[in-house]
Amino acid sequence: MIRSYELIEPDAGLPFRLLVHHLMFVTNHWHDCIELIFVLEGSVTVYLNNEEIELFENDLYLINARHVHALQSKENNTLLVLQLPIEYLKEQLPEIEQYSFDCCSTRFSQRDQKPFDSLRLVIAKMFQEICLERAHSQLFLKSQYYELLDILMRYFSVHEKRQDTTTEARKLERLTEIMDFIREQHTRPLTLTDVAKQVYLSPTYLSKFIQQHLGMTFKQYLNLIRMNAAVKDLMTTDFTVATIALQNGFSSESSFTRSFREFYGMPPGEYRRKNGGSKKSLLSNDGWKKEYVSINHKQIFQKLSRFLEMNKETARLPEVLSVAESSETVLVKASKAGKMRDMAYKKLITVSRAKELLLAQIQSGLRDLQQDVGFEYVRFHDIFADELHVYDEKEDGTPIYNFTYVDMIIDFLLEIDLKPFFEIGFMPGKLASKAETLFYEETNISRPKSDEKWCGLVKAFMQHLKMRYGVKAVSEWYFEIWNEPDIFLFWRESPKLFYPFYEKTFQTMRAVCSTARIGTPGIFSLPGGENDTFLREFSAYLLEHELKPDFISVHVYYNNQIPLNYQLPLSEAQKFYISSDLAYLVKSIQHLKMIFHEFSGCEWHLTEWNSTFSHSEPTNDTAFKAPFIIKTILENQHQLDSFGYWLFSDLHGEYAAPKQEFHGGMGLVTRNGLKKPGYYAYQFLNQLGNRILAQGEGYIVTKSGAHQYQILTYHYQHFQNLYAKEGGTTSVNPYDAFPEEVIKGVSLKLTHLKSGKYEMKERVLSKEWGSVYDLWDETVKEVGEGEVSADVWHYLKQVAQPKQAIKQVDIQESLLIEQFLKPHETRLVEIRWLR
Repeated sequence: MIRSYELIEPDAGLPFRLLVHHLMFVTNHWHDCIELIFVLEGSVTVYLNNEEIELFENDLYLINARHVHALQSKENNTLLVLQLPIEYLKEQLPEIEQYSFDCCSTRFSQRDQKPFDSLRLVIAKMFQEICLERAHSQLFLKSQYYELLDILMRYFSVHEKRQDTTTEARKLERLTEIMDFIREQHTRPLTLTDVAKQVYLSPTYLSKFIQQHLGMTFKQYLNLIRMNAAVKDLMTTDFTVATIALQNGFSSESSFTRSFREFYGMPPGEYRRKNGGSKKSLLSNDGWKKEYVSINHKQIFQKLSRFLEMNKETARLPEVLSVAESSETVLVKASKAGKMRDMAYKKLITVSRAKELLLAQIQSGLRDLQQDVGFEYVRFHDIFADELHVYDEKEDGTPIYNFTYVDMIIDFLLEIDLKPFFEIGFMPGKLASKAETLFYEETNISRPKSDEKWCGLVKAFMQHLKMRYGVKAVSEWYFEIWNEPDIFLFWRESPKLFYPFYEKTFQTMRAVCSTARIGTPGIFSLPGGENDTFLREFSAYLLEHELKPDFISVHVYYNNQIPLNYQLPLSEAQKFYISSDLAYLVKSIQHLKMIFHEFSGCEWHLTEWNSTFSHSEPTNDTAFKAPFIIKTILENQHQLDSFGYWLFSDLHGEYAAPKQEFHGGMGLVTRNGLKKPGYYAYQFLNQLGNRILAQGEGYIVTKSGAHQYQILTYHYQHFQNLYAKEGGTTSVNPYDAFPEEVIKGVSLKLTHLKSGKYEMKERVLSKEWGSVYDLWDETVKEVGEGEVSADVWHYLKQVAQPKQAIKQVDIQESLLIEQFLKPHETRLVEIRWLR
C-alpha cells in the first residue's frame, strides 16, 4: 500500500539524503525529516499550512519535520532536495524538537541572501563530492553536514514550545489513514460520508479536519489524487483519454478534460504530445517511478557553478595524495632472452584530409615525428577532394583528371620515409549525385551520379600511381574504400546501395593493379551492436561475390553511443558518452573478428582510435593521454597489424581552424605544433627495446643489445563515472574528469645483471613535466593568446618536455627500482652497461 507517510532512509553511512527531483505533482504527505528544497531550474509550488509558496530558480525553502505538504509544478524543473532525518539530528542536537526552522529565500531581497548563499554553497559542495566519488568522501560530506546544521541553527532556527508530541502523533496517524483511504478508493465514486464512515468521524468534523491539515477541501484533495493518477496513465500508457478519465474516478471525459485544463492549461491530448507520450516516466512521491529519472549531472553542475565559484576564496586545502597499496616486488631476470616485441604501434599514423599534407605546419610536424618515432604509413581521407583538382568535366561531360597535387602529397611522404594509406573517397563535387556534404569544408559524401564515371576516376588514379611510382611501390601501399558507411555520417543511402558500389570500386582497382592492398571501408564495432546488420550483410556480400579484401579497417572510440540517425540535429548527434569499460577496445575487435571470421587471413588495421571522437574534449590536451596511449597499445598490439591513432594534429579540415591553442582537440600536437603528452608517449614507446622481459599492469621491462634495459611505468586513471556518463562537466579543470588522486607504487627488481658501472637515464612525463597544456595554463592563459610573442612560443616548445636526469651507478648483479607515480604520470628508465 502506498503510504502518505514517507519513510526517509539516509544514504549508507551518511546522516542525510541528497536527491534530484524532476516533478510535476507530489500529493500531500509528511515524514520524520527536515526537507530543504533548492530549485535549480523551473518553478514549483509548495502547499503547506494553507499557504501556497511559489519557488523559482535558485530559491531555497525548508519544510519542517512532520508537516504535511504537497508539491506541484506545471513546467519542467530540476530540484535538489536535501533530507535530514530527525533520528540522526537528535544524536547531534538532542533538543532539536524544541526548534523549527524558518527558511524561505523568496521573502528576502537580493542583498539579504548571504545566509541562503551559505546553504546553497554547502548543498552544491555535497552534490559535487557525491558525484566525484572520491575515496574518504564521507569525511568531507559529514563535515558539510555539520556546517549546514550550524548555518540552520545560527540563522534560521526558531525556539518554540512544542505541543504534546503524543497528541501530534495521533493527529498525523489519523490524517495518514484518511489520505491512504482516499488514494485507495479514488477510482470509484467517493463521498465525504464514505470516508467519514471508514475513519469513524462525522462528516462535519472530517471536513474541518481535512481543511485544517491539508489546506483544501475534501473534493479538492480527491480531484488532486485523481489527477495525479490520471497524468501517470496519460504519460506511461497508450490508453485513450476517455479510458483514463473513467479508470481514475472522473464522471466523464469532458469532466476530466475540464479539470485538466484548469490544472495544466491545456487539454490532456496536447499535453501527452508535448511531453513525449507514453515514453516518458514521471516522478511522483506516489511511486509511479521510484528512481529519479533523466538526471543530467552536467546540466546540474552548470546551475551550481556560480555557487561553487563562491568557494574559490575559501577552497579546500590541496589534498594530500594517498598511496595505493603497491604490489609485491616483481622479479625480472635480465639474462633471459625475452620474447620479441610487436611493433604494430608504429606502423600507422593519421592526418584528417589529404590536402592537409600540403600545409607547412603539418609537413614540419611530420618531419619531427619521423625523427622521434619513425612511422611506416600515414592514413588520410579525401584523396579526391575538390581542393586537389583531381576531377573536372568538360562542357559535354567528358571527365578531366589532374593528379598534380596528389603527386606533391605522395612525393613529400616518400621524402620523409612515409608510405600512403589511402582512403578512397570522398565524392568530387562534379561527380556527386546530390549536394550531401559533411564537415566545415563541406566534403561530399553522396553516391556518384554515374558509376561509370566514378570507376573511370578510380581506374585513372590507379593507373597514374602505377605509372609514376611503379608496381612494386604501389603494391606496398594500402587502399581503403570509403569511410564508415555503417553509420549515418558518411553514407546516407540504403546499405544495399553501398555493397555494389564497393564491389565496382574494388574490382576496378584490382584490375589495374592485382597486387595492390585493397581493404574494406573503415567500420565501427558499436557497443550495442546497432550496425551489426550492416556488417553481417557486408561480410556475406563479400563472400557471395568472391571479393577478398587484403585487410579489414576498424575504428574504435571509447564511446558508449555513436550517432546513427542523420536526421538528428547535429548538436544531438554529437553528444557522446565515454565507456567505463577498460576492455572496450579488445571487446570491439573480438566482436568484429567474430563477424568477419571467414576472412581470418586478412590483416587487421585499427585505422582510427582514441578515447573519444570529440574534437572538443578537454582531457585530450592533458597528461592523461600519455598513459592512455601506452596502456592501450601495450595491452592490445598483439591483436592488430597497425594502430592508427586519430589524430596527428589539431589542425584539420573537419572543423574551422581552431582559434584557441588548447580546445580539447584530438591531435598529438596543437595547431601551432606544440607537442602534447600523447606525442611523448610515442617517443617513450620508441625507446623500448625489441625484447620483452616482463610486462604487467602499469609496467613493461625490455632489453636491446648487450646489457641495455628499459623500464617503462605508467599510472593510468580512467574517467570517473560522472564524467563518463555525462560526457563532461562544467569544471574549468579537465583533471576533474578523473577519480581522486592516488599514488601508484611500483616495485621492480632486475636480477642476473652483469656487475659493473651503468649509465641510468630517467625521463618523467607528468602534469608538471612535459604537459604543455599545464605549462600554458600557468604561463600564458592570463596574458591571452593574442599577446603571445614568438619568444614565448619558442620557450614553450623548449620547456614543455619530459624531465630528464642522467647518472652513473654501480650495480652488483641486481637493481631495485621503486617508484611512486602520480595519476597520469609516466616514467622511462634506460640502463646501459659502461664497464
